[in-house]
Amino acid sequence: MVYHVSGLGLQPGGLTVPLSYVYLAFKAAEKSDRDARRFFELSGRVGGGGGLPEAVIVFTSRDVILGKVKARYEDRWFRTRTDSCPRAVARYLSSLLSHLELPRREWPELYFVEVDHTDFEDCFFKAYPTFMALASHEVWVNMVGGSNQINAALLSSGCFTAVPTRYYYVFQEGALLHPDQKMADAVRRVDLSRWCELPFFSLQIGGLMSRISRLLKGGVVNVAQLEGELERMGLGKHYIPKLVSSRLVRVEGSRVLRGWMLDYWDRLVRRIYEDVRGAAGVDVGRLNIAAWRRWAGARGVLWRVSLDDGRVEKCSP
Repeated sequence: MVYHVSGLGLQPGGLTVPLSYVYLAFKAAEKSDRDARRFFELSGRVGGGGGLPEAVIVFTSRDVILGKVKARYEDRWFRTRTDSCPRAVARYLSSLLSHLELPRREWPELYFVEVDHTDFEDCFFKAYPTFMALASHEVWVNMVGGSNQINAALLSSGCFTAVPTRYYYVFQEGALLHPDQKMADAVRRVDLSRWCELPFFSLQIGGLMSRISRLLKGGVVNVAQLEGELERMGLGKHYIPKLVSSRLVRVEGSRVLRGWMLDYWDRLVRRIYEDVRGAAGVDVGRLNIAAWRRWAGARGVLWRVSLDDGRVEKCSP
């Protein structure tokens, strides 16, 4: 089982279309479809649970969660209509999973995390602990839905924590909730040509920055010390210009000093550690799903959406 993490704006298809491909591919893999089995070959049990969402965690605004932003959502596969984005997602997924005859016990939990979709720091502040809580699980990240700030936060916090195993997006024009195919055709033969992977983001930038920050705890070291630290990390001195251009360090002659971006990220991550410790009673590094729910519930930002009827309920600590 996998945790699927996604942003979401006003178009629920940014979430439901990629999930449709996952479920259609899973059913095809059960029938020994070669492309579908390859799709899951590094995920769980091939054709027997790999890739199926244990839970879907969606980052979006309060207005979207509560359905205050009205729009007309029509599902052409299952002929449902609604003006609420969460209900559109829930109704479509329940219809799809029922049609595919997926056992009810294998339906995912659907959570919405409230963020300020215009504020990168707020999005990062909530995405980072979420990924840390999922560190012992397989995590796929959808880069289709959501604002630029949400997606940037998911990408950067994922790189910091190195928790996600798969970043992906699906290109499809229009506002459909389902793949742009006839349902009978999609069920018979899933077309994965529109599914695109972003494998080069599965890196632990956080570990690199943490070691550099510790090295520069006193504020300044010489270039040889930085070169030695990079060598121990399997990086050469040619990496120093990258650190300089990223504003993580400053080099003045033979001296290396902290850059303003290193201080910025240190402050932001320190705030997260302090907040999680205060609300959940554990260190970020010891977060699990239960502690994450406790933290998000205490902050009043976690909502659960029922796939049965689309009802939105706020989660308590």
